[in-house]
Amino acid sequence: MSAEKGNTYATVWTEEIVLPIVKRVELLLKDGIPIYEEIEETKVKQKIGVTPVLWIGQALAEIDDYNLYREIWSYWKKKFSEETEVFQTIKKVDGILETRLVIDGLEARNPVMRIFLLKAAHGLNENLPGSIDNPLTLSVNWLGNHAETKSDEEE
Repeated sequence: MSAEKGNTYATVWTEEIVLPIVKRVELLLKDGIPIYEEIEETKVKQKIGVTPVLWIGQALAEIDDYNLYREIWSYWKKKFSEETEVFQTIKKVDGILETRLVIDGLEARNPVMRIFLLKAAHGLNENLPGSIDNPLTLSVNWLGNHAETKSDEEE
């Protein structure tokens, strides 16, 4: 059942409420999520390590004060796109998480991750010309030196 038109349910997400939450998420990225082990004799939980945060849903689930979920992050990004501190913190967190995933995927020498990154971040389209039948010319500019590779047809 959807809410009636004109409801104010979402007004709980004000800048005053959201900013401390996104700051807590940022801290979780820095500190990691603690891992505890219960000592049988005393039933006391002892911290035995931390696990890094790799995606936003994981971080939001760790904040017990609210029932947060991944989609709320996207909602906040749209709602607070004009509020500099909230939006900048969200973008910083997104950048850190993206970098962690990229490094993790590349360190694992995962070809699927590399193809995904080329598609998502650099616009690779496998349906465009550039196959064996239709050679592609590639220009590379590395540290100011311009080098151009030539297709088989040009040689």
